[in-house]
Amino acid sequence: MAEVLAGFLTSAVVNIAKDKLASAIAEQANLLWNFGDDLENMNSVLESISAALQDAERRSVKEKLVQLTTTIHSILDSGKLLAKARKLSGLSLYDSRLSYICCRNCSVRNLV
Repeated sequence: MAEVLAGFLTSAVVNIAKDKLASAIAEQANLLWNFGDDLENMNSVLESISAALQDAERRSVKEKLVQLTTTIHSILDSGKLLAKARKLSGLSLYDSRLSYICCRNCSVRNLV
């Protein structure tokens, strides 16, 4: 009877070990099976991030160009205004008093 009981216990232990091993193998196989999909998903996310960064960089460059263009336009307008004021006032083109008067409210001071 002890031998039969020992056989049942051994059989039960072997079955439990077999089930746990099969479960672990199935889990590992599932991980390996999904690994390719996971890599594709990660690649897709990285491509999206890269596109977003490139778009942000492009917008930043565009904004900087707009700011630069606005500044240049402002400088040119200030220069035209100063030249007209000098011409109308009869002052020398290089008279610093007129530069200060015309440009004291501008962001660009005493350029000429």
